[in-house]
Amino acid sequence: MIIKKGLNIYISPATKYIDQIEIGHSSIIGDYDDYVNPVKIGKNFRLGSFCKISKNVTIGDDCVIEDNCFIYHDTKIGNNVRIVTGSRISARCQIGNNAIINGSISQRVIIEENVRFFGRIAHSHYDHTLDWTTTAEPSPIFKKGCIIGVNTLIIGEVEIGENSYVAAGEVVRCNIPPESVYLKGQIFEKSHFRGIII
Repeated sequence: MIIKKGLNIYISPATKYIDQIEIGHSSIIGDYDDYVNPVKIGKNFRLGSFCKISKNVTIGDDCVIEDNCFIYHDTKIGNNVRIVTGSRISARCQIGNNAIINGSISQRVIIEENVRFFGRIAHSHYDHTLDWTTTAEPSPIFKKGCIIGVNTLIIGEVEIGENSYVAAGEVVRCNIPPESVYLKGQIFEKSHFRGIII
């Protein structure tokens, strides 16, 4: 069953869903040509107002996508994921279970389960002469349980280790080891912050 909470709502007839979908005002699920690659949605899904979900997107169970979010094609989203208002998830991303995304995710990013992401991502753009659509540079990987602080900028092919914490407003161009804290451009062992972070 589809519950429409407003006007100007479009859901492609090719969209596959298990049970109830709740969709807000002026939102779109699917593209006009997505019969070959339809959107697939799990149970108990809520979509806010002024959102767009492109073709060949897979969304797991118990997910919430808040207002004014874009999810681009060929992206896979796990179970119990919340995409916070105004977020953008670019094409071919993978987002694991229990993640919270509040920011801008560039193409091909991998976010594992239990990640909290509140930043931005930029590719390195090593060869600026290439066309935009041919610059398939490697993307960041966010390992299980890491936290990316508000307005953090992640640049290039970096890996943020399992259960690591990147402080708000940082610029990250290097790998962060597991169980670490990245603060003021330096890497610390997480145990150094015991009682503050953990």
